Formats: sequence, structure tokens, C-alpha cells
Amino acid sequence: MTDVTKEPVDLSGDGGVLKETYVEGSGEFPPAGDEIRAHYTGTLLDGTKFDSSRDRNSEFKFVLGKGNVIKAWDLAFASMKVGEKAVLTCKPEYAYGASGSPPKIPANATLKFDVELLGFSPKAKEMWEMDTEEKIAEATKLKAKGTEQFKAKQFDTAAATYNQAASYMEDMYDVADEDKKTMKQLQTTCFLNAAMAYLKVEDFAEAVSVATKALNNEPSNVKALYRRG
Repeated sequence: MTDVTKEPVDLSGDGGVLKETYVEGSGEFPPAGDEIRAHYTGTLLDGTKFDSSRDRNSEFKFVLGKGNVIKAWDLAFASMKVGEKAVLTCKPEYAYGASGSPPKIPANATLKFDVELLGFSPKAKEMWEMDTEEKIAEATKLKAKGTEQFKAKQFDTAAATYNQAASYMEDMYDVADEDKKTMKQLQTTCFLNAAMAYLKVEDFAEAVSVATKALNNEPSNVKALYRRG
């Protein structure tokens, strides 16, 4: 990557989105449908800052080409390589239009964004797109993550992660018997772990709720009976 100041590139063809690259990136361009990881700082033309992922120290993520962000961003990030930094000048029709985004962005505002493409990757599958093996793998991964959070005494977060893992096991109507057994056991473990996390923060109602779900899977499970109280 090298520092460079390039002449503005008209990405929209009508002057609506101009990109000035000041640090070149490398590699391939991201394809539509991939998840973009980026940093940005947004300002009005007078320099007033209205938003910044950098200030939050948090990457911004979105799926490219799906209309989840302003039009200027879908155009711009499709033209960028990893590590590239650029300044975008975006006319209102490619940003927030006639309505703006009150109170920070007025109507018909031309905006500037200092953007950086940090990376991109194929978007993770939605739950409904996964087959049984993929659901088990994702739930197992989430369960392990929940256990790490539990060990770090992040009990509320751990409970939420265990519940998320358990949710991958909800739809078993067309699953083979052996896989169904594996999924139920995994789901039960996640419910039990969530119950323990809730007990740690004395959220007894939620502990009873998830322990009852575990008992629905395994009516004689001793841990579930104990954690339900």
C-alpha cells in the first residue's frame, strides 16, 4: 500500500459520487453479496462531523450491493481494494436525499466520507440456508464461545450466546433420527448452560424458563430439575 493522491473518479457517471483515493489498496475488488468491513468518518461540506466508526473504535459491517447502505457506499466499496483509503463526495441523491437524516444531516445535503476498506468475506449463511451438519457445527462453535464468556464472568452475554446456539436446533422436522438425537443433546446442554449463567446473575425467571426447555427435551435430566428449582 502506498500513499497517493489521485484525481477524483466519477463512480456514478453523473458526478453524484466522486472518489479521491489517498492510500492505495491491494488485491481483488469485493464482489456483491460479500460482507464488507470498513471504517468511515462522515462530514458535511462545512466540515461538521456527524458520524465516525473510528471514534467508536468499532468496524462497520454491511453486505455489498444489497441496498443496506446509501447508494454511494455500494458504488464506492465495490471499486476499492483492501487497505484503500479514500474521500467520497456524495450528492444527496446518492446519500440521504431530500429528507436528510435529522437532526445531524439536513435535507438535500452533499456529504463527504473518509472511508477505508478493512476487508471483505463471503457473508455467513442464514440459519434457514444451513443443512443439519452446518447447524450443528455453528451451534457447537457458539456453545464454545458462550463457555469462554462464562469463564470470563460475562454471564448475561454467555446466556444470550447459549440461547443463540440452542436456536439452531429448533427446526428438526426433516432431520434423520441419529442427527436429531445429537441436536437435542446439544440443545439441552446449551439450555442448561444458559440456566447456570442466569442463576449467576440471579435472573431466576429466565433460569426457570430455559431449564424447563431442557426438561422438554429430557424430562428426567437431573441438572435441569436442579436448575429449575
